[in-house]
Amino acid sequence: MVGCLAIIFFFFFLYLWVKLISVFGVFGIFIPIIVYVIFLFRDVFKRMAVYLFNAALKNKKNVIIFTSTMTCLLIVIAIISVLFGPTYNAYKVADQTYKRAISHFEQGNYLQALDSFEKVENHKKSKEKIQEIYELLYLESKRLIELEGYPKAQEYLERIVHIPEYGDNVKEMLNLTEKRIQEEERQYRTKLRETIPYKGMPENQIELSAWGKPTEIELTKNYHSLRPSHQIKYYKWRTYNSKGELKQIKTVSVREGFVWGEPRISNYITSDEKSKER
Repeated sequence: MVGCLAIIFFFFFLYLWVKLISVFGVFGIFIPIIVYVIFLFRDVFKRMAVYLFNAALKNKKNVIIFTSTMTCLLIVIAIISVLFGPTYNAYKVADQTYKRAISHFEQGNYLQALDSFEKVENHKKSKEKIQEIYELLYLESKRLIELEGYPKAQEYLERIVHIPEYGDNVKEMLNLTEKRIQEEERQYRTKLRETIPYKGMPENQIELSAWGKPTEIELTKNYHSLRPSHQIKYYKWRTYNSKGELKQIKTVSVREGFVWGEPRISNYITSDEKSKER
């Protein structure tokens, strides 16, 4: 009986330590020391358990004292968990975000790193890293502009345009990239309007091609219930003569967002053409 109480008492104190470690995780390194101390003083715990058990048997008042002591300890644990648990959890989340930011930074993913550092601005060296990334984005933007990499340069400049220390210089660079991007877009659209749909063309460019907007779009039977690889759209351009007779159908098949196969053109003989043949 006494041995059982000693074991229960031992595991109760072990539970206290584990509970405290769950709240103050940084002290986890002391677990081996704690276990060793408990093992070293196992006889003391055993004598304490025997004493408390015997005292409880002799006097009901001691039972109340023992129960009250255990209750107080549990209340203290609960209070510590409530007061410090959220703080430690917040610290742990912030630390994970910080480590993720460091990883992005080391891989050269500056925008992702900046997003993460800004979420934990007051954690460790986040502020220093944020300033370092600002400078890297500025220098990288200048390099990209020289290489005519305007879209990426614009993306970087938009993240630092609000930083006072870079002043109007960044605004001028941003205006330049926007103008260059617009000009490239105009040139691209002009070239696209002279191009007929081709195999591999993105679906969103079909209407911008030389064939313009299709007259209809047909879907394969049970289109929405099929796997994406089996979902096929048919873009069609129908041409009629003045009598309303069908002259031509141009068809483009689209699968998974791209033109699939070569465009097809079907010509039809109208009544006018038949009369000419006669």
